[in-house]
Amino acid sequence: VQASVATAGVLFVLFALPSLMSGYYTSYMTLAAIYSVVCLGLGLLVGRVGLYSLGQGAVVQIGAWTGARLLYGTGQPFAIVVIEAGLVTMLIGMVIGLPALRLRGLYLALITLMFAGAITVVLATVNFPNGGGGFTGYNGPPIRRPSIAGTESAYFRYAVVVAIIMFILVYVHLRTRPGRAWAAIRQSEPAALAAGINIWFYKLWAWALASFITGVAGAVLAAQYQHLYSTIFATQDSIIL
Repeated sequence: VQASVATAGVLFVLFALPSLMSGYYTSYMTLAAIYSVVCLGLGLLVGRVGLYSLGQGAVVQIGAWTGARLLYGTGQPFAIVVIEAGLVTMLIGMVIGLPALRLRGLYLALITLMFAGAITVVLATVNFPNGGGGFTGYNGPPIRRPSIAGTESAYFRYAVVVAIIMFILVYVHLRTRPGRAWAAIRQSEPAALAAGINIWFYKLWAWALASFITGVAGAVLAAQYQHLYSTIFATQDSIIL
């Protein structure tokens, strides 16, 4: 019964709900679907592993920037670009996470907040790319969307499907060995270490997964806005999240 109700709810959101809303409300529902993925990554870090990150907004910015540049500079399918943006964001997140994960609690939160501030300054300095020629080109055409999701309602459905896939990806992790390791680390790191769990490895795994899904959300967000500016993103967004 629960599965039937959940399926009916998903079908309603995907097909009936967009036709009942105007374009204005549909765009905000799309943003809600995208940011649910961003919060999913943050919830994984904080709620499941106990890593307090205040840099999630910066990760979204990296994903959006990477997705925008790939969509402008290549003719690859939109889905491939979204995955590539997630992978690039994951690699950058792991580079930041390698030294940061040696810290805990308030110190980790401060380091990630500093990272968010640094990314904001860099993107504001180069004027967050919004199209045109060159690596930091300006005043280009709107960021393209997938051919099957050109309208607001269709792109809303696309964003919801991406969100569902990301939730399933995290759910699979939580139901398998990584999820059990994260739960043990969350409860007690000394106990997890005594049980033979590689704490550093599984923390980095969680960091990489959260960065990937947040980067995917950033790429989908870039196509939702269709023009990106440095004023769209702010350092305090990480704190709000």
